[in-house]
Amino acid sequence: MSTRQERTEVRRRAAEPGQAALERLLRRGDPLPAAAELEVELAEASSRADRAVHALAGGARARGATPDHGTARSRGAADARGPAPVRRAAVSRGAAPTRGRVPARGTAHASGVIEETPDEPRPVAAFARHPAPWGVLHLAAGDRGLVAIELAAETADFVDDLARRLGGPVVPDIPGTRPAWHETLAAAGRQLDEYFAGARTRFDLPVDLPGVSAWDRLVLDGARRLAYGEVTSYGNLALAIGRPRAARAVGGALGRNPVPLVIPCHRIVAGDGTLGGYGGGGHGARVRMLDVKRTLLALEGARLADARSGSTRRGGPTATR
Repeated sequence: MSTRQERTEVRRRAAEPGQAALERLLRRGDPLPAAAELEVELAEASSRADRAVHALAGGARARGATPDHGTARSRGAADARGPAPVRRAAVSRGAAPTRGRVPARGTAHASGVIEETPDEPRPVAAFARHPAPWGVLHLAAGDRGLVAIELAAETADFVDDLARRLGGPVVPDIPGTRPAWHETLAAAGRQLDEYFAGARTRFDLPVDLPGVSAWDRLVLDGARRLAYGEVTSYGNLALAIGRPRAARAVGGALGRNPVPLVIPCHRIVAGDGTLGGYGGGGHGARVRMLDVKRTLLALEGARLADARSGSTRRGGPTATR
């Protein structure tokens, strides 16, 4: 047996008492000892293993044995510093684990040490469903404001897509949700109700656009300047932002608008007076979204023909803002 194998075997045997005690607790279904007590037991087991390994190394040196190669230098440095500290076990005081399993946040190893596993990722936003004239829409808010409005998607698709875009979990707006998220969603819901009732002509909401490119921001800033009932064409908007040959690219940026309605991309139509596009997706989704666009423009009293000669502002109803 090589020196490395001997050390591994000695460490395993020295750690057996601590591991055996832990396994007895798990088989009986008894609560595990408090974290501090468990840490002491595991530290003692580790210390016994280290003392045994040091004794083995001393015997090997006395016999003139050659140390293992490869990681011998790093092991020697570790021996000089003394035994490695035991990682703190993530065990709730008095909590009883599921029979036959170690606590959910830790993993038991042959040495008897319970190694921590990373905590679940923290949510990055909350979402809510809200009624609209065509059915249900979805809203989401993060720490800095509104991050998404989806007009016609299924809830699961909306949440999955948004979680990928934001890089973290998105949770429902329920009691206990972060207050800033809840307040933003509640304010958005109130203002949407007023807009759909014809009593609001602009939104007063904080908007956050993480991950939106500089080009898309330029286009969306231009769209945001369009007033209630005002329409313009993709070509005219491209001209307004200083990119007169980028009408098609303007349409692409508007299709990626994460917060429609608040940034009113429905007010940009085709230069020939037709609806143009609205959102992405397959044929069925495009037809459905064009119906939504038509509904919004009718709500604002906009005339598609006005887009042929540039943007034109229509007088809407008296607004609260």
